[in-house]
Amino acid sequence: MQRFLRGAGATRAQCAAVAAKNLDNALRHPAAPFGAARDGGEIRPAQADDGAMAAAEIARPAAGAAVVILSDARAVRGAARRRAVTLRGIGLRAAGSGAEAMPDGREESARDAAAAAYREARIHAPARAVGVAEVDDRYAFLELAQIEALRLAPSRRAGALAARGRFDADGPLPVNPSGGTLGRGDLGAANGLYRLCEAAAQLRGEAGRCQVKRARIAVASSAAGPGGAGRAVVAVLGRGVA
Repeated sequence: MQRFLRGAGATRAQCAAVAAKNLDNALRHPAAPFGAARDGGEIRPAQADDGAMAAAEIARPAAGAAVVILSDARAVRGAARRRAVTLRGIGLRAAGSGAEAMPDGREESARDAAAAAYREARIHAPARAVGVAEVDDRYAFLELAQIEALRLAPSRRAGALAARGRFDADGPLPVNPSGGTLGRGDLGAANGLYRLCEAAAQLRGEAGRCQVKRARIAVASSAAGPGGAGRAVVAVLGRGVA
């Protein structure tokens, strides 16, 4: 966390605000057990000066499963076509571990995976094209790191933009409107698929009280390794059959 804060110009208060946002979003999700109405000041009081993460900034373990069915577009017929979501691009990258993979506290593996996914999806300006994102937030600071790696915010700007509400559920570019892993719980190896399922639900208009408006392109990401630094997968989804 300290390495990320130094490299990204973010603050502990901004990380706490991410946790507060996702816990609040989770209150609207029927499968998210950890929803709570808390503000960033409650999560990390202003007088807190230690480098440790607050408990609310770390996803709690939970049980769960996710299933994704992939099909050739020609096999999707009838009413299913109206609910179809297209996998427009995918990227998978592996870097080193720990400090090697995060020289500036940011995720090179996620950045490279995102570049591959956007290239396949023919997206050149993600911050304008993407309507909703479901990203890895096992730690609150990791959401900010992923936002920059996915080019949803300029370098060193994710924290400030988050503080202004850009990534709120009703903001211009909602990130983790489902509550993310902080609200749903850490599902281990299923985290990435769960993010993908939540992104698909948004594009189908089936996200219930977590539904955002007018999203036609979604991005989902997951990371693994020390601090989420080692390996990353990024998927770009589009509404309808391409």
